[in-house]
Amino acid sequence: MQSPIDQSLNMIMNTNHLLGQLIRILHEKAKRAKLYN
Repeated sequence: MQSPIDQSLNMIMNTNHLLGQLIRILHEKAKRAKLYN
């Protein structure tokens, strides 16, 4: 069984992973926008 600390660490890691993907997508869109403008 996981301790509460392990559970919150897992949640933070998952959130960071999702945020990282979002930032990467936004970064790609920004690069494309710059190319088109």
